[in-house]
Amino acid sequence: MIKVARKRKRSLAIVVALVCISVVLLQPYLASKRMRAAFIEGDASTLSEHIDFEALRSNLTRRLASSYQAPVQQSQSGSMYNLATILLAGQLETGLTPEGLHQLVNRVDAGGVERSVEERHESFKHSAWHTYQSPSRFSTLMTFDGGIQVRLTLGREGLSWRLRDIEFLDKGATSS
Repeated sequence: MIKVARKRKRSLAIVVALVCISVVLLQPYLASKRMRAAFIEGDASTLSEHIDFEALRSNLTRRLASSYQAPVQQSQSGSMYNLATILLAGQLETGLTPEGLHQLVNRVDAGGVERSVEERHESFKHSAWHTYQSPSRFSTLMTFDGGIQVRLTLGREGLSWRLRDIEFLDKGATSS
């Protein structure tokens, strides 16, 4: 009887451990799915909960600045590129907020034309490839109609995952 009780306890401990590991490993997939659903439903407050706005602004500003470095080195008009970088970084700072996100998920353009849930769902059809980059980084590579690719990078914060970076890739580019 004692051996049977030990086996049951050991089996139960193994099952509990496997369930816990599975839950931890599935969290970024679930966070990505919740973000997609919130976008389609136009629920900016739920979407905002899954975004680290400070890290996202910083990463997009850094990527923007680095994209202008190569032309600046080859051209004498470096000051124009610097000015463009400063202006666009300012736009990111003011526009990449929960309020700006609300306008983005609920409107087509700056003209304020509201989109229905069906229109948002149709515009968000894509194929996606999910990968762990490290234990604390997870990315979703989405390919939209026309071959447009967008990589969303989520970072772990405790037991939750939040969007920290967005990268717009050239057609066919899938490397990190």
